[in-house]
Amino acid sequence: TPLISRSIARDPTDAATGPGNLVLDRSMRKVNFEADNGHVESDSTWVRARADYDISGGWKFRNDLSYFDGNRSWLGADTHTFNATTNLIDRATSLITHDQAVWFDRANFTFDGLLGDNRNRFMIGAEATLTDFDSKRRFGTTTSVDSFNPVRGTLSTADTPANFATRQQVAADVDSYAVFVEDAYNVTPDLLLVGGIRFDQLDLSRSIQNVNTGVYTRYGNTYEPTNWRLGAVYNLQPQTQLFAQYSSAVVPVSGLLFISAANSTFNLTTGESYEAGVKSSAFGDRMQLTASVFHIRQDDILTRDPANPNITIQGGSQTSDGVEASVSAGLTDDLRLDFSAALLNAEFDELIEAGGANRSGNTPVNTPEQLADLVLSWTPKDLPVTVFGAVRYNGEFYTSTSNLYRVGDVTLLDAGVTWRTQFADITVRGSNLTDEFYADLGFDGEPMIGKPRSFEVSLRRSF
Repeated sequence: TPLISRSIARDPTDAATGPGNLVLDRSMRKVNFEADNGHVESDSTWVRARADYDISGGWKFRNDLSYFDGNRSWLGADTHTFNATTNLIDRATSLITHDQAVWFDRANFTFDGLLGDNRNRFMIGAEATLTDFDSKRRFGTTTSVDSFNPVRGTLSTADTPANFATRQQVAADVDSYAVFVEDAYNVTPDLLLVGGIRFDQLDLSRSIQNVNTGVYTRYGNTYEPTNWRLGAVYNLQPQTQLFAQYSSAVVPVSGLLFISAANSTFNLTTGESYEAGVKSSAFGDRMQLTASVFHIRQDDILTRDPANPNITIQGGSQTSDGVEASVSAGLTDDLRLDFSAALLNAEFDELIEAGGANRSGNTPVNTPEQLADLVLSWTPKDLPVTVFGAVRYNGEFYTSTSNLYRVGDVTLLDAGVTWRTQFADITVRGSNLTDEFYADLGFDGEPMIGKPRSFEVSLRRSF
């Protein structure tokens, strides 16, 4: 749902706001700007098999094999932007198909036994993922519509430049191979050291055909990252453990299936995280507590050259520092309380965008810095039911790197009851019982409105 000018809003709110006095209008909560023949379709098949073999002497072998096949299609006027000049909603269109096949195999040997006089758990393995991806991608525009009473119309699917100014055929093959080693060794009965290392090879081959011009571009790259982690767990007391871990990581500057020719030449971005905390139980395991502090950093994200903002380089970075905690407590034999919360400070340490705009110090997109959940459940001994209620808090966040588009915080109330029968468990759940109007995700000036008051019934049977 697009933000619109407060001057024409019929029921303006601060659930989401933007520059130029843009607001999210409650009266547009159920207004649909999609074309009448818009659709999203997905058909997929996922086959998995696992083989386990107990060798001897603490050694075991496991192999996981899977195949995924997916066919998806999208047609719609799915991007909506408020036009402050006309007070209308401008709509962009897309026609996209996916034909994706993925083979995956992972094999590993594990050992659980003694190394010297102390317990040691060891794993060595390899995996391969072969991805074949084809996509038709068409993008254009259609009629602008009224903000409150849109005449949505239908979209022509004729594959012509008149309907779609951008027409591409995209193909990508991504073959990934890896070997990895992990180990957990008890230096003493109270001190456990854990570590692991992983070597990857990612082979990318991608092509783009511009259907309008006939230009065909083919490119690729090979990436060979190494990641590792090291940690420790210490038994401070029988029911209290201290833990700490360091991990490294890599990720492409954008998704490999859609990475541009220019971006494919960049190195993978690098990351690292530190975490330390405590886990404890008390009162005969009636209460469990976990708390930790963490630091996460990602380097080499794309930014602009400070000396020439027209040139894209690697050198940007972002960090997140925070604390998180959870408590689970049996208040009585029938009543349980679960609470969790996280507080963090996430920001771009260095980021320059097109035109030289400096985003350093801003908060990354769709990253709330305060989260909390409180769940209370009651399971009476003599009845086959569980009654539960939950209060969830989500702090404010921004939907653009400029931090000009803001989504407000929200507190939601959920409740439900589960009835356990011999045949199945039946659950009736109510979400957002106070019918709060809020946004839970966003893309610049087009946030996604959160779920209104709603009810669902589910049946779960194990066999």
